[in-house]
Amino acid sequence: MKPVLSVIASRRALVLAGGAGALIGAGKSNAAGSLGEIDPRKISALGEGFYLADGWVLTADDLKAMGLPRPSAE
Repeated sequence: MKPVLSVIASRRALVLAGGAGALIGAGKSNAAGSLGEIDPRKISALGEGFYLADGWVLTADDLKAMGLPRPSAE
């Protein structure tokens, strides 16, 4: 009986660990997309590496992570 309980406990631990990992991974993957759709035509340079995009102030790294182009004139 004891080996059966250890198998059940180990399966439960794997399921819980997998669920926790999925939640942590989902939070990281949605971070860039949580701003919603940003119109690339509405991105303007503020100077010193900052950009205004649909009311959000973003850095060049933010734009790159979201797959958005930087405006040509800085």
